[in-house]
Amino acid sequence: MGWIVFVVVVFVFVFLFVRRVYEKGDGKSNKGSSEQAGDTWSGNDSSSDE
Repeated sequence: MGWIVFVVVVFVFVFLFVRRVYEKGDGKSNKGSSEQAGDTWSGNDSSSDE
């Protein structure tokens, strides 16, 4: 069962990495609002999880 945890961790890591790159690229057009966008997304994720 331990391999499931490993797969989940890797999947989440890759997802967050892709999401971060996407947000960063998108934020560049938004006068460096990437940091704020990332924080907002993090809060959104928490809400979604609940």
